[in-house]
Amino acid sequence: MVFTFTQTDGSDTAMIQCPKETPTAIGGGGSSSLVTNPLVFTGPINVDGKTPEDGTPATGWRASLTAIKSEVTVYVICAS
Repeated sequence: MVFTFTQTDGSDTAMIQCPKETPTAIGGGGSSSLVTNPLVFTGPINVDGKTPEDGTPATGWRASLTAIKSEVTVYVICAS
């Protein structure tokens, strides 16, 4: 299942967690509303919003932009 979230408050980071029915993140990505504002990071996160340690499950995804503020959309692919 794919889930998306768009951060519209001018923040440079968006995060999304998988729902409890499909709690494991197996992939994801992100995009910016401004072509001139590239992603600087996209990757898995754990329940605390941090990068998981090796061998631990990912439960969501994070996408971050450069310092220029714009809308950022994050996508996560979740499985059970």
